[in-house]
Amino acid sequence: MQAISVKLGVQAGVQSGLQRLNRRDPGFGPALRRDDTHRHRIESGRLVSSVELNHVSLIVYQVPASRVLIDLPPGTMLTTSISDGEEMAWVSVVSCIDRGLGGVESTTYRLHVTDGDLAAHVILGVSVGSLSSVGARNLWQMPWHLGAMELQAAYDTRQGCYTGYRLQTQSQWESACWEINDSGKMLTSETVDKLGIPVTVLSDQVRLLYSRPDHPEGYLSGMDIVYGGWAMTSGELSTARSEFLERSGLLKREELKRPVLVGLQPRGSLLLATAPIDRFSRTGRTVARVRGSALTGLQ
Repeated sequence: MQAISVKLGVQAGVQSGLQRLNRRDPGFGPALRRDDTHRHRIESGRLVSSVELNHVSLIVYQVPASRVLIDLPPGTMLTTSISDGEEMAWVSVVSCIDRGLGGVESTTYRLHVTDGDLAAHVILGVSVGSLSSVGARNLWQMPWHLGAMELQAAYDTRQGCYTGYRLQTQSQWESACWEINDSGKMLTSETVDKLGIPVTVLSDQVRLLYSRPDHPEGYLSGMDIVYGGWAMTSGELSTARSEFLERSGLLKREELKRPVLVGLQPRGSLLLATAPIDRFSRTGRTVARVRGSALTGLQ
């Protein structure tokens, strides 16, 4: 088994991402130009960053819409489907080694919504595994939660699949463990269609919405993201534990073991830019609490 390189070739992904971002989809703001020499730059009044990722996992859940007890950001709508006569919302968990945070483990918990014509995610919280990511946390004022995290991943480049994938998180905010068995079979659009997952849930162009922990009134902020070069294999959960998702009331313990989709990918890239600021200069605690668990602030 060959060890996979941690240095990513992201230029193709960034280029395709720029092409999509420059289509000027409604609400996505000014077009951006490609710049291979600056990972972080200011362009058209927006902060733009190119980010490399390793060992990415995606876990997608359906949850009863009645369990979503947060106030959604103004102008957004919950993404829902009907299952056995019940309205269901969509929640996903994304974990990786984030080179934009200095090469540390991170897990992002997302509630899927739409913002006008755009696919969007309300960020419920982000676990990060190292103090070395303080610079990026200050740059992007998201609801970070510092914890002890360990990602153990073994990838067989000959077979094109993982022989082991396990992530553990321990903090005041979250105690979680995800262990995934990789099938080695590529996830296709036909597979996703059969699972009944809305197109917006797996869109490669999304808006992230979150409440800023540095603002006492819960200042709403956002960023636009374009994912590049995604090609995931399907997996199954052998271990699934998340105290946050249980505490929030979104998922019960036994439900954590029954996701709609699990995907794995050894490397990927994304392009992110601050969203047009006039869209998010509202005050008021728009994303405040999930059943008593504060979503803002670094713990």
